[in-house]
Amino acid sequence: MWYVSRADGTQLGPISQQELLHRIHEGLLHAADRIWCDGMPGWMAIGEVHPFAGAAQMAMARAHGTHSDLLVRMLVPVDRSALAIAAGYAGLFAVLLFPAPIALLLACLALRDLLRHPQKHGMGRAVFGLVMGAIFTLVLLVLLLRGEIP
Repeated sequence: MWYVSRADGTQLGPISQQELLHRIHEGLLHAADRIWCDGMPGWMAIGEVHPFAGAAQMAMARAHGTHSDLLVRMLVPVDRSALAIAAGYAGLFAVLLFPAPIALLLACLALRDLLRHPQKHGMGRAVFGLVMGAIFTLVLLVLLLRGEIP
């Protein structure tokens, strides 16, 4: 059986593990609330106790709407700069040398777009395109100057 000491000073218990999980999922208990059961060295925050830490994080994310937003952003390019997406893919193809200057150009345009619209995501893709585009543009220039590419 578990005992709960909430941040506001109220106490609950004894309650079962299933009831505790239910209250966490419902958002009635939070990661900072403290719990204890027989065998524990002392009171610990719910977010630090193994069977409940993940449930507390999921409940907090659900309450703030970040869990579903995060999943959607991972799977679908929501709120991403189209230029950043293009720069990222061009950065991948920059290893073929000839697309490298295009990756560099797209990355510069994407960075400008992201700075003008801070609500958009995609900075990592833009920086990747910039780095890959710069490296392989330099390689392309060296090979062109040496005459190794006609």
